[in-house]
Amino acid sequence: NLTVDKPDSIFPNFTLNELILKQKHMEASILNLTGQRKDVGHLEFLKLTQELNLSDVNFAMAILDDRRRHLEMGSVFIQNELMVEFLEKTKNGKSQELERLQAQLKVINQDLATAHSELSRQSPLQKVVKQETVDG
Repeated sequence: NLTVDKPDSIFPNFTLNELILKQKHMEASILNLTGQRKDVGHLEFLKLTQELNLSDVNFAMAILDDRRRHLEMGSVFIQNELMVEFLEKTKNGKSQELERLQAQLKVINQDLATAHSELSRQSPLQKVVKQETVDG
């Protein structure tokens, strides 16, 4: 333990006082900007940014820009995956609809062929009936 014998042996630490005042000023400005106190992580980050020079800031910006692009690419990838899934489901639905329409068209073509066949069989009979009524 250090004992102070007389007040003359105490020397003020101006550098420490300046650092304390800067810290208090920074916390006060954060409170003024946000209206609420930031958590410790944000305060630590803000403290670190105060000590950065221009090259450090540029480096940090490059890292953050890369991270943003990476996140955007992930977002675009997810959007593309969703688009592919949507289009595949739509294609499957339309394929099923097409198969149903083709089956209906096949039945209609068969009925039409049957009707044509019936008509062609009835045609010679109608000619005979017509001639009998004209002659008669």
